[in-house]
Amino acid sequence: MLGYQLAAGKLGQDWKSLIGGAIGFILPVLSSLILWPLLVWAFNRSFAFGKLWLGSLLGFILGMVVFFVIGMFIGQDPSWVGFGWAMLWAFWGATSAAFMSSAVRE
Repeated sequence: MLGYQLAAGKLGQDWKSLIGGAIGFILPVLSSLILWPLLVWAFNRSFAFGKLWLGSLLGFILGMVVFFVIGMFIGQDPSWVGFGWAMLWAFWGATSAAFMSSAVRE
């Protein structure tokens, strides 16, 4: 939304769309970092919440690193963004699953 408003010369005239765009971007990130470990722990208390949260956080950090490494290697071709986004969530899921398997309390 910010890019559209800049290009149209209407920056700051419609704050509701800027807030909606920010929430639409931030909500998926927060759901993977906070809500996912919290919901898994709430529904199955045999997992350690700290390990679930740490795995989610480290997975997101690893995913961001992979996202930017892919962008650095591919460069100016904008088609890498979709692949990079998919790899970000793949690394988040794999790291979360690894921490989830080690977080089981018996």
